[in-house]
Amino acid sequence: MTAWKDLELRVCRALGGERRGPTGRQKSDCTDDVPFAVQVKRSRRVGPPVLSKWILQAREDARKERKPWLVVVAGHNDRKPVVCQDFWSFVADQNELKRLRELLVQPEGVVSGG
Repeated sequence: MTAWKDLELRVCRALGGERRGPTGRQKSDCTDDVPFAVQVKRSRRVGPPVLSKWILQAREDARKERKPWLVVVAGHNDRKPVVCQDFWSFVADQNELKRLRELLVQPEGVVSGG
């Protein structure tokens, strides 16, 4: 398997789905069970850079799939890819996580049940 296919596979599985593969033309890189329209890219450039055409591609996929978009970029031999997404989607996700943590984590001294 080529390095970019392996990266797509690892990213899609980490997000709870699978790599779409060659049937993914005109769609994002991950299967429909992933909550984002994902574009996974590898780059040999230092950075790794996020090219505007990648964002435009992800936005178009997101529009078609009615999901928030996500671009995941890894450099050559890079095991720590970076994520690019719409800032306000990021803020909304963080606020939702904060709200869920507050619901799930009870303050010390509070006894649950009976």
